[in-house]
Amino acid sequence: MQENYVVIMAGGSGTRLWPKSRIKKPKQLYALINSDSMIKNTVDRLLPIVSKNNIYIATNTLQAKEISRELPKFKKNLIIEPYIRNTAPCIGLAAVMMKEKDAPVAFLPSDHYIGRPKQFQRTLKKAFEIARKDYLVLIGTRPTDADTGLGYIKSGKEISRGVYKVDKFIEKPDLANAKKFLASGIYFWNGGMFIGKAALILDLFKKHAPKIYSHLKKISDNPHALKEEYEKMENISFDYAVAEKAANIAVVPGDFAWSDIGNWGKLLEILANKNQENVVIGCEHYGVDTTGSLIHGTERLVATVGLKDIIVVDTPDVVLVCNKNRAQEVRTIVKKIKEQGKEKYL
Repeated sequence: MQENYVVIMAGGSGTRLWPKSRIKKPKQLYALINSDSMIKNTVDRLLPIVSKNNIYIATNTLQAKEISRELPKFKKNLIIEPYIRNTAPCIGLAAVMMKEKDAPVAFLPSDHYIGRPKQFQRTLKKAFEIARKDYLVLIGTRPTDADTGLGYIKSGKEISRGVYKVDKFIEKPDLANAKKFLASGIYFWNGGMFIGKAALILDLFKKHAPKIYSHLKKISDNPHALKEEYEKMENISFDYAVAEKAANIAVVPGDFAWSDIGNWGKLLEILANKNQENVVIGCEHYGVDTTGSLIHGTERLVATVGLKDIIVVDTPDVVLVCNKNRAQEVRTIVKKIKEQGKEKYL
């Protein structure tokens, strides 16, 4: 069996799932879909195809303790960023630490929902195969609706059966274009899943993001320089810094019921049934004339009257109430709280 590696990226703060998701305990550490946390679900669907010893968790100093508590068997496989940065520095640091491994590495988010794990595993296996041929590979998911909050990948020429060259990236299109993408069959959602050999990824940084590469080189030459050099790195996604500029890049489409659970509305969409019944998690709920709503609590009883399509999230220090169709705007509240210096709520 050929060796493959995975780095699970678990350093984000999930601001759109605030107030449950916080900087020190973000959404990947919560049980949002079933009785296990999102990150544990991520690990469990990888174990059938990747050895436990080959799975690494990339996080940061603020979250490392909680990650270790949630995944005690992976304490020795933590890659700890000294500062919270975006996916480009995270993937770059992991590539530095894995540069001697001449095998594909999959960089995967820790907090996504995948409803059909076996289909995902087949897609990832195919991506590993293509990555061995020195491609940078993305996993694209087939769109199920005209979502304007996600990035899209346009596929081009078929490289091998079910694998395509990436033609271009489109970030969060308007509704008219999103509908065209959905109908075309050649556009896929970009879920931020990248597969490639560590040496190839470092070469791509050198070519397309030389400033970040210069810091990675110094870290590679002197691991004691990690904190100093990491602080200087640009807070930028791997898509913008590297992937969108790369030439030898492929996409493997998959159909495995994917969602990034980017906001409370998306969670309600996943958990709701067709009868417009409410979804109640973590608390008792008494409702009168309340339909199509998500009630996500802690210990207190939550009572509602006359609600339709409403999100209610109750935590010990914050209560969020919003329309499910405006759940994306929760990040605006988080921004205002940050601007006002109310760090205790973040």
